[in-house]
Amino acid sequence: MKEILITSSVLILSVIILRLLFRTKVSRRLIYGAWLLVALRLLVPIQFCQLNISILNQTEPVTDAITDIAQRPVSGPSREEVYHNTLKDYISQGQPIFIPEVQEQAESQIQHSGRPAVDVYEEILESNKPETIILPEVNQQIETVVEETVSPTLGQIALGIWIIGMVAMSAWFLGVNLSFRRSLRNATESPEPGCETPIMVSAAIASPCVFGLLRPVIYLAPNCVENPQIRCHVLTHEQTHLRHGDHVWAWVRCVCLCIYWFNPFVWAAASLSKRDCELACDEAALKTLGEGERLAYGKTLVDMVSSVPAPGQLLETATAMHETKKQIKERVKFIVKKPKVFLTAAIALLLALTIVTGCAFSGPILRPAGISTEGTTAPSTAPSDPAAVPTEPTTAPIEPTTAPTEPPAIDEVTKFQDLLSPGDDRNPYYFALDREFSDPTELFLKSYFADGFHGEYTPTEAEKDALRQYYNEPYVSNAKYFYRLPTDKMEAELQKYFGISLSDLPDTAFSGLNYLECSDSYCYIDTHPNRVVTDYAVQHVEHLSDGTIKVEYTIDKRVQKNVLTLKPNGEDYL
Repeated sequence: MKEILITSSVLILSVIILRLLFRTKVSRRLIYGAWLLVALRLLVPIQFCQLNISILNQTEPVTDAITDIAQRPVSGPSREEVYHNTLKDYISQGQPIFIPEVQEQAESQIQHSGRPAVDVYEEILESNKPETIILPEVNQQIETVVEETVSPTLGQIALGIWIIGMVAMSAWFLGVNLSFRRSLRNATESPEPGCETPIMVSAAIASPCVFGLLRPVIYLAPNCVENPQIRCHVLTHEQTHLRHGDHVWAWVRCVCLCIYWFNPFVWAAASLSKRDCELACDEAALKTLGEGERLAYGKTLVDMVSSVPAPGQLLETATAMHETKKQIKERVKFIVKKPKVFLTAAIALLLALTIVTGCAFSGPILRPAGISTEGTTAPSTAPSDPAAVPTEPTTAPIEPTTAPTEPPAIDEVTKFQDLLSPGDDRNPYYFALDREFSDPTELFLKSYFADGFHGEYTPTEAEKDALRQYYNEPYVSNAKYFYRLPTDKMEAELQKYFGISLSDLPDTAFSGLNYLECSDSYCYIDTHPNRVVTDYAVQHVEHLSDGTIKVEYTIDKRVQKNVLTLKPNGEDYL
């Protein structure tokens, strides 16, 4: 929703500016047609493609700020904090909280590893989605506590206000049009030879109009019927409205107002598009009537237009002409003094509209390098217990101590997007994306080597025998996911990409792993496949004067920014 609000507002502002620049140089029908782009943007809330010129690239800090504000509770802790704290309370009580197979795994690890239950439980939770492994009745109790504790977020309150506003606007819209329809009940028929559209005369209307969506009818005021010339001008004008489909676009305009009632840009677009509708209609009607009727048509217009603003006129689907004296003067000026149009101006306007449309209808694919990202990340502090390292990182920034040099070219973003790609073989850069550490020695091996080196692996009989000192027999024999980490491969990868060896790591780095002397490897058993990054996008690349490279990225289309710091090391990076 916020993306549509931003792109549509910028698009409306752009059309208003182009309207002012080209209003005397191009056909009014071309300017009127530009508002169709605005209606399409408002009513089709999707991005048709991804382009570097997208408005959303430039307004990303704004969308991030809106998201952050919308997620804040009116008061008290957030939903995530309450859920996590309540879950910790359940764990501390020592009661079973997992589904049977996971609970069995947890109790087996506690029994054979001697580790605290809280550590084992949190390790299991960080590797799985809580709602998939927690007992339904426990999860329901936790959700009940959360619902009773957490106050509504600002976004939820705003959503409620928006819905109430839409209902009120829709009621107003229906009331205005039903009232107008009732006023036409006593209209009498006044047929016109050669005109297929029904023509009615009503004393209840101040100016002629077309009304009706599926079966439109032309309604004339009594003073339009007496003079044949005036009747001809008015019918030509209203038939032009029908050819342009203005009775349909009136409904589109009203729907946009009902949905986006809170956006002043949409109200401005509705008002200006209604005026441009009449100017485009005048232009086309005069083309039908001929240049000789220009002055007479202008006089008819002055006599027929109602200068009294009607309540809710923007929500009226009739093509009635309610305009101020200033607006009438503008229309007459265009009628009497035919503006000279220029082909070059029309081409320039179309080119400008094409660019603006591309910016408004596209989503962001890359953020141009050089745009500051300061303030989007929070300093990372390494947890004291690696078992509590989240698989959903908060951030892992390494702040530079030297001033940055000139920013890299935009293709650097693509280069590092490819560098981090998972590929067919194990890519160490990829597996560092969803892990949090500000120093290589803080690396949590089980998390970093999440899928082993070959994914699922069938242990040998010797390895199964060795595993029985850590796990009970049924658990070893029935293990669904077994991961084997040979020390030589771990050592080689750590030295090549982190500049450290296994001996440099503290004991806590090996938490959750079991050493098997028979195969000189570390291993672990799990009941669920380990989670790895499913979708990431490099947003920004910054080269520092000391040679360090900061790669900023997002994970799974989240707003939160993360930073991977690289240092050139031959053809690779540390």
